[in-house]
Amino acid sequence: MAEPIDSRTRDGARPADTPKAVDSAATRRALPAWHYVAAAALGALNTLSFAPTPHGGWLEIAIFAGFYFWLTRTTGWKSALFTGWAFGFGNFVSGVWWLYVSMHFYGGMPAVLAGAALVLFSLYLGLYPALAALVWSFCAGHASNGRNGTLPFSPTWHGAFAFASAWALGEWARGYVFTGFPWLSSGYAQVDGPLAGFAPIVGVYGVGWVLALVAALIVQTLVHVRAARRDAAASSGSGAPRGAATPAVAAIAAVAVIAAGLLLPHVSWTHPENAPLNVRLLQGNVKQEMKFSETGLVDSLAEFQKLITESPPIS
Repeated sequence: MAEPIDSRTRDGARPADTPKAVDSAATRRALPAWHYVAAAALGALNTLSFAPTPHGGWLEIAIFAGFYFWLTRTTGWKSALFTGWAFGFGNFVSGVWWLYVSMHFYGGMPAVLAGAALVLFSLYLGLYPALAALVWSFCAGHASNGRNGTLPFSPTWHGAFAFASAWALGEWARGYVFTGFPWLSSGYAQVDGPLAGFAPIVGVYGVGWVLALVAALIVQTLVHVRAARRDAAASSGSGAPRGAATPAVAAIAAVAVIAAGLLLPHVSWTHPENAPLNVRLLQGNVKQEMKFSETGLVDSLAEFQKLITESPPIS
């Protein structure tokens, strides 16, 4: 009778001991806790991109580049999902903190409950950036290319467009699911930013798509430049590293998109019809506790009447 086939290979190692047979979960690089803390801090910093921060649109591009770079450090869909969730939580807990004031100071909710409600709501809103990161991972990240090992994702053209599309999808879903909460949509920070010119063409979600694309292209450029320099140093200057044109093309594309955003506001998308209508915009500053009292209503109406009649509409 034939001898049973030994499970060992010629070099004495069992198939289970070979690199291909090792469980990817065991070899996957575990991200430290501070990775997610840094992602949350980056999300909180994104609140500064909105008014009245000067040049907030440029700051937002830098923050999103940092976010995308942080996503490329992930090695699987789970770490990508939690990185997006941490970024979203930091963004919303700092961006909608006024809900705590409304619930506690004006709604009478105990401080602990108001704070807990704010945290839970921010965790829920953070699910949408987490969804975007998850979609990106499956479309262009490690879940797609099978590199669930110790190496981070290398930014590519595919990854840049996948990130932009996934981010826009996440923001669109947040604006419509369960009646929607479009507060802090990334496109709003570009009202006075370099990408504002795209707003009449693609709307706020389209501006978010362009923002994410530019950020990803910037990261692609920097990562490939760094790799090219490392390859050049390793080859002792024997020649241009392979793929050296990739950083230049990505950089040119990013600059071209930003330039288009700066030039498009000079295009007249509309033209006036008939005579112009002059108006004035008034916004009251009434204390919340007086807002619905009889005295408060009378005083508010008197103040509005005074403001309306004391000067003509702005022409």
